[in-house]
Amino acid sequence: MNRNIFTPLSAQIKTIDKQFRNFTQKRASVITFWIKTQGLRKAQYLAGHSAISTTEKYVANNLDNLIDDINKLHPF
Repeated sequence: MNRNIFTPLSAQIKTIDKQFRNFTQKRASVITFWIKTQGLRKAQYLAGHSAISTTEKYVANNLDNLIDDINKLHPF
């Protein structure tokens, strides 16, 4: 019995989608999408995380928002 059933499945998906890296990357993409569309608490529930800090690790920093914050808050 193959202990890692994801290896052949991953190889098949890579033939279809060249940008596919692994299932961890896909999971992170989905959780990030949930945070943007559903909110942090709903994403926590959907991902099955017991602690909100685990879900917060998936919050993406938007470079444009960071630049705007620096321009607003920087004293010069």
